[in-house]
Amino acid sequence: MHAQVEFNEHLTEQEKEVFWLRLHSEQVLDYAPGDWALIRADNPSELVQTLIEVLDVEPQLVVDFGRLGEHTIIEALTRYLEITQLNPAILNKLQRNYEIGEWADRQAMMAYAKGRDILDLVQAFPAVVALGVEFIKLLSPLAPRYYSIASSGLQPNTLDLIYRKAHYEREARWRTGV
Repeated sequence: MHAQVEFNEHLTEQEKEVFWLRLHSEQVLDYAPGDWALIRADNPSELVQTLIEVLDVEPQLVVDFGRLGEHTIIEALTRYLEITQLNPAILNKLQRNYEIGEWADRQAMMAYAKGRDILDLVQAFPAVVALGVEFIKLLSPLAPRYYSIASSGLQPNTLDLIYRKAHYEREARWRTGV
């Protein structure tokens, strides 16, 4: 189902910014109190562009991403691959297959990955840049985000969501969620 944003209202002025998002669909939306909405969103375009530049890859190059299908690099980084979070499994693949990084075990990989994104990894391990497209193919699929539905269902074509904006500063760079 596709829906249009009817409004996206900023509710708080505090450190943790909270928003009220209303979506409108031409279709009747069937949900009950307590249900979740699964949202597929794009990665931040600035992060996508920075990764393309740092990895020095051709954005329009078409690549087979296996179960995700064939996509251009820019399309894959924008819509299909997780770049705002660092999956410890990538660290394991880099260490095991390319001898990049030295983590003692999965716990060490999880600790390293916490709060980091793919750009952090590329900047910390320049050898990753030499892998180029091969590295991009190691990235995890972009997972949908789940949000608790905040509307009552009295308006069958609308869906209200309350969400918190994910943004924080780490290592002199602002991070945002999907």
